[in-house]
Amino acid sequence: AELGVLAKKIEAIDSKHFCFVNLIASIHTTNTAALGTSSYAEYVNTFAKEVPSKFLSFDFYPVLVDVVHDRWYEGLEIFSAEARKLDKPFWAFALASSYNQLHPIPTLGALRLQLYSDLAYGAQGLEYWAYWMSQGLRNAPIGLDGKRTMTYDKIKEVNKEIQNLAGVFMGSKVASVTHTGTVIPRGTSRLEHLPDAIKVFETDEPGALVSTLENRGNTFFVVVNRDLKKNLSITILGDETLKKVLKDGSIVPAKACANTIEIEPGDIAVYMFPTKK
Repeated sequence: AELGVLAKKIEAIDSKHFCFVNLIASIHTTNTAALGTSSYAEYVNTFAKEVPSKFLSFDFYPVLVDVVHDRWYEGLEIFSAEARKLDKPFWAFALASSYNQLHPIPTLGALRLQLYSDLAYGAQGLEYWAYWMSQGLRNAPIGLDGKRTMTYDKIKEVNKEIQNLAGVFMGSKVASVTHTGTVIPRGTSRLEHLPDAIKVFETDEPGALVSTLENRGNTFFVVVNRDLKKNLSITILGDETLKKVLKDGSIVPAKACANTIEIEPGDIAVYMFPTKK
């Protein structure tokens, strides 16, 4: 409530800039008594009611030394769903440095996994923490000496990829988000039905994140490799309307590409077809 009062005071003085408040991670989605709520969904809604904001934002740094945090996708499910109910865009952070021994120095695959997963769940803004190095951090994009680190070049590369795909994600609306694999992340839903334009879709283990996004008359079928250690093989066949969006943003008929492809760790494959009216 106090944040809401403060935000209103600030915006009364400066209406040209937005107030920015980032919400805590959803590590425990039901054990949220410390937040004054009975669930993470209630926490998000309480904030939205009490603090005027043009968008919602949260952070969750899921890439650990040997695994991806098992509650990350559950948190994304909740945050994305609540943002849609509130009709507000959401932004999400990616970890761009290492702040303890549990979180490794970001690899290109780790950055891709975080950012593409956020986008697949409908994020309209992407953020990095921490961008400038400070005591206790390792390999932030800008070092203590003010010079670029290896992480800077990785972020530059993935940012270029995302900008090439802006036509897919910017302004998109989530139609569905599901997962494949024998075991899917907790709190998520399994892919059971394919769009009419896609006749066959198969993935190797351990599976993929699969999102359908609607944007300006087209539906985008987005596949993210959840694995950070190995490539994911997928097979997809569709009707004559199915097209593939290449990483440089160009669009080609899907039949001009191999039916079976491999997606690198954390990376993405995107297909599209006209939205059914």
